[in-house]
Amino acid sequence: MKFDVAPGSRGLKLPQMTPRRIPLALVLTLSLGTCALGQDLNLRTLALKKGEMPEIFVKAAKKNEIAHKLDWPARQPSEVLKVPAAGSIAMLTREVDDEGAETFKAAQQVEVPAGANGVLLLGWKAGDNTRIVALKDDFVGARFNDWLLVNSTAKPIAFRAGEDSKTLVVRPGSSETYKLDVNAERGAEVLVQVPEDGEAKTIYSTYWPVREGRRAIVLFVDDGKKIRVKRISDHLLPPKPEE
Repeated sequence: MKFDVAPGSRGLKLPQMTPRRIPLALVLTLSLGTCALGQDLNLRTLALKKGEMPEIFVKAAKKNEIAHKLDWPARQPSEVLKVPAAGSIAMLTREVDDEGAETFKAAQQVEVPAGANGVLLLGWKAGDNTRIVALKDDFVGARFNDWLLVNSTAKPIAFRAGEDSKTLVVRPGSSETYKLDVNAERGAEVLVQVPEDGEAKTIYSTYWPVREGRRAIVLFVDDGKKIRVKRISDHLLPPKPEE
């Protein structure tokens, strides 16, 4: 098989997480346009590794709340938070004075992808720095076969799930939504390839379950030795109703 599959739709640009990357500031800012204004934004978070992320807050959508502290689970995205819809999300740090009064200061802005109703904040440590990017992910309306592929490596990744499904090439530093052509409650044979000497080299193959009410978030990460494939089973739960 030649590695000449047509790339998918335009994806969100991510930094390539390789050891050769120069460490950036506290929060990485991406210029991706504005989100869908006039409504709250659904937000979830996910860390590449457990226990690495510092204390970070975001502004709350409710008028009677000031800020939400972000949780950073590594095995599955966090619960849904509502934040004000805007072109960017301010990452806040908290300061407490001698009298116990809290103040919040914006450390940096993370740009929201154009037209997004929901985002997944992906966070990780890079040396002494913390990096955060916002992936467009309208998970509230997603189904079991709407998989999210995130390529943080310096190589294009060819991905296929199911023998009769199409192969999608995810460009370096991009994310794509993969439409799985497999019925729920069945499984799918997964194949991951990268280019090498003009040919497609298989770096991962396995069999993954497909379940109604769940989908997969698939991360491709270069650890300096090899490209690792991390599958996260994402429970498709709607946001909690407003009180």
